[in-house]
Amino acid sequence: MNINSLKIGAISIGLLMGSVLPSFASNTYQLQDYNSRVSSNTEIASNHGFLLGANVDYNLVNASMENSIRERGYYGFGVSGGYQWQVVPSSIMGLVFSYHQNSNSTFTIDGGEINTTLNMINAELQYHYHIDNDFRLGLIGGASYVFGETDIKNINLSDIKYSRIEPLVGAEFGYYISPKIHVDLGYRHYFGVHQYNAYQGSDEAPTIDQLSLGFTYDF
Repeated sequence: MNINSLKIGAISIGLLMGSVLPSFASNTYQLQDYNSRVSSNTEIASNHGFLLGANVDYNLVNASMENSIRERGYYGFGVSGGYQWQVVPSSIMGLVFSYHQNSNSTFTIDGGEINTTLNMINAELQYHYHIDNDFRLGLIGGASYVFGETDIKNINLSDIKYSRIEPLVGAEFGYYISPKIHVDLGYRHYFGVHQYNAYQGSDEAPTIDQLSLGFTYDF
């Protein structure tokens, strides 16, 4: 074996190492980055335990009274608490209870006023799917105890207190600002009575479309 052969062999080995090492380093970095993202996803998705939340609400109530004018809608707030558990690494189920207190809504009719109040106590089964580290989507189903009362002024009608258990469905979009805290934008539909029957009797709670925005802390 002469000197030229050794030089050629050394150069070939050098070229081979120069082409292999960068590719190996790149693949190693990508694998580490992937494992890091998977670990982070698992950390969020595996959160299970108790939760507490608070939100503001806007309620679109499907209620009409003949020859009346609705002056303002229902704004309010809610507080919630419950327990959630992991189904698969990217999915969580939760059982959540909440209370919603709302402002009054006023009808003017025949020279008088009918002031109505609206409150809800909800029991919900929630499913959330984590799209990635930051975002999640949710589906909601359950029931609500809807209750309130009317305050009649200058009209020949009697005040009533009403209550009704209404089925509800909804959806939610969440964004994590930390592994334990997320902002949630939600929609819920409450299946109440027909609009012309609302507030007409003790079990005539209205149909409601509710928008909410709030924070939730996962313990």
